[in-house]
Amino acid sequence: MYFVTIRHDGADMNARDTSRYLLAALLCAATGACAGDSASTTAGSESGGSLDPAGTSDGHTHNDDADTGAGDHTETELSRLELIKQVLSERGILNALPFAAVARHESGGIKHCADEGEWSCAGPNSPDCADGPLLRRCDMTAGAGMFQVDLEDAVARGHDPLTERGNIRAARDRILDALWADTSFTPAWATESEMIDWINALEHGTPDYESWLTVLATRYHEPGAAGSRGPEYLHKVYRAATRSLIIRHGADFWEVAPEGIGQADCACDGGTYHNGTPIPVGDTHCGFRVCGLDDSIYECTGAGWQAVAGLTCGQNQCSCAQGINHQGTPIPTEVTECEFRVCSLEGTFFSCRDSGWFNTQVACPLQPSPDVSCKCSEGLDQNNNPINPNDTYCGMQVCGNQNQRWQCGPAGWANIGSCDEPPPDPTTGGDTTGDTTGDTTGNDTTGNDTTGNDTTGNDTTSTGGDGGPGFGFPLGDKTTSPAGGAPWAYWRGLGVRIDDQGGAHLASDIGWSDGAYQDFYAVADGEVLVQSENASLYKHIILIKHDMGDGTYVCSFYGHIDAPLVDPGDPITRGQAIGTVMQWPDPYPDNNHLHYAIVPQETCDYMVSNMGGSKCGYDVAADSAPGVVDGDPSTEPWLYYPVDPAEDWKCKMQGHPIHSATQFINMHHY
Repeated sequence: MYFVTIRHDGADMNARDTSRYLLAALLCAATGACAGDSASTTAGSESGGSLDPAGTSDGHTHNDDADTGAGDHTETELSRLELIKQVLSERGILNALPFAAVARHESGGIKHCADEGEWSCAGPNSPDCADGPLLRRCDMTAGAGMFQVDLEDAVARGHDPLTERGNIRAARDRILDALWADTSFTPAWATESEMIDWINALEHGTPDYESWLTVLATRYHEPGAAGSRGPEYLHKVYRAATRSLIIRHGADFWEVAPEGIGQADCACDGGTYHNGTPIPVGDTHCGFRVCGLDDSIYECTGAGWQAVAGLTCGQNQCSCAQGINHQGTPIPTEVTECEFRVCSLEGTFFSCRDSGWFNTQVACPLQPSPDVSCKCSEGLDQNNNPINPNDTYCGMQVCGNQNQRWQCGPAGWANIGSCDEPPPDPTTGGDTTGDTTGDTTGNDTTGNDTTGNDTTGNDTTSTGGDGGPGFGFPLGDKTTSPAGGAPWAYWRGLGVRIDDQGGAHLASDIGWSDGAYQDFYAVADGEVLVQSENASLYKHIILIKHDMGDGTYVCSFYGHIDAPLVDPGDPITRGQAIGTVMQWPDPYPDNNHLHYAIVPQETCDYMVSNMGGSKCGYDVAADSAPGVVDGDPSTEPWLYYPVDPAEDWKCKMQGHPIHSATQFINMHHY
């Protein structure tokens, strides 16, 4: 038997809202205890308002009660993203972004455990969740975990979907099978290698990426599966999730190395296998991975041995016999373990798995073996130290004495120029200055510009010029009152009582059902005072200080943020993109809006000193302000003074006024 507690603070719900609560309760009861009944309700009780979903008269959910607690999940997210990269590489996939976008949407982040999700139900227990329950969306009866994989399908594929690694593998294989089976929108590949090459070349915003999204939207979930909305909706949210990950982690994080895991060969000294046996330097190379003495996976890189974030080997031991490295040297079985990776004679990485050696199809970054038919004697380095002839080979270049560069050839050492000049390419003799004079803007993160999804074009040159005096709106064209123009709309204003939330709204909401992951903008020049995660459905908050030019200042507050784009202390210009709008979790995916407010200096100081820079979403027990009409910002009070009588309310704001943001911006508009 499941006990599902639905909390409600305030007046009676209408029939539609009651049915929404009952639906959520029934779904959770059918699949397990609701994680939201413990995690989300706790946050709500601390802040004085329920975090349970509640509808409003305009069909949008507006739960903005703030909690001042913050949790940093960045390390966990990065660890899981690195694990996704590693698991994909087992099948030669180097482009992790298209797959990570699936997890981003399906789990409401890169989440795996029930206590990480808002309004999530509980799936089976997982060892990767401290033996607690997996995250399971309440509208998905079969899926669970980071990728919301169908548990029966995953087991049938031979994977353990309860673990993070198994969940990723199950999703990976399901997506690849779907891509191979349905070539309605993609090329008809002759081999799996051709398909993998196509995936590795995918870039967000291109026609091929749109084809990828179409396959995901139509084939990732079974037709008619619970929680699977239409293909058009899924196509949209997978695209938006991709953009969110690019913004959140930067384009460089997702850049695909064109020649495999490393860009050049390297060797690493001082390595030790997990059993204490030293690793010969000659057996190492870029991309070589091994289990260390501390049960961490280490990879040989150009900077030496580096721990691979998120991967351990001590909890999942296995071994692989009859391995051969790229030099033809046998690999002792006793030094192998799960995740051990080595370059083979075939020129691809082989990874040791519980089923034995697995060819990842990822090309090793090894350079061709040197031509040792040439040996040059009597060579001196820059310090006049003799060069051992046995260490020389055809094409070897050294900077010798008298600052001259020498190259070893069949006739011995030959002078090829000054050490101060770039060395010629030993294979072509060509000038290598192209590497130093070429355009370096190719790594500019704007190369992955996704403003095609942004109806504003991210223009920051609105009327009056950014950086000048005055205020603008935080969305759309930034100039049209009260919401920046279509498709954005003014959903909810200051001082309007929301019965389902038990109080009067303490901000303005600008919304658009398709607005998830779209940029929003600073209303004026200023400085970021606070940017932090927030335990309520604000998700992240930003507070910016704006000098008014007369010795006073006001502050603008923003909530329901998916990815902040600024940090505390940053100087801000009006119209600058400062974050992206949060995608609301199911069952309210269309409730995408920005909750923003402008507060006087005294209130701003109070928020920083007493509430971590946050503010309450509702004035508990307050009626609507006199004369205010829902949907008409001209009827809002110029200043609203919260009354919040509950002495034990954590978000107490009694007597700390809030401006009508719309009226304030219109009065100070540029």
